[in-house]
Amino acid sequence: MTLLTIRFDDQDRSTPAPYFRLPSAQGGWVSSRDFHEQSNLLLLFLHAQACPTCQEFLNALATRWSDYLQADARLVIILPQPVETLALPSSLVGIPILFLADPNGSVRQEYARLMAPHLVGENDVMLFALDNYSSPYACLVGPQPEPSAQDELLAWLRFISIQCPE
Repeated sequence: MTLLTIRFDDQDRSTPAPYFRLPSAQGGWVSSRDFHEQSNLLLLFLHAQACPTCQEFLNALATRWSDYLQADARLVIILPQPVETLALPSSLVGIPILFLADPNGSVRQEYARLMAPHLVGENDVMLFALDNYSSPYACLVGPQPEPSAQDELLAWLRFISIQCPE
């Protein structure tokens, strides 16, 4: 099944995406403000670290890491499980991807509210492309993450990078 692409218009992009502060598998806490005016951001709300399809997607991310680096993007994986159960997959060791815990799903719910309710299922993955001011540009939504979605995510990051900052 193909992921649905949701593009945010100028009015939607005039307001930053919801703020979050979550515990990290790498230790400490990570806030959306940590990235403000520093880099574009890919927020990836996945099923769970044990999900085989999500693992395949994460392995695919590792193979394309240099593409994200060239697009001035940081990758943040948000999973609906306690931080104690998160572990960095071996394929991602040495790659600066953050794994954050959202066990009650509150951050996921806030981001899902950026879209019409009928577009996002309760168990859908959401892959957000945000600019360096935390404004949402696009989201890919669907039941399973697809490694091929990376081409579209990278296209959105390139689009963001050529936008006028005013």
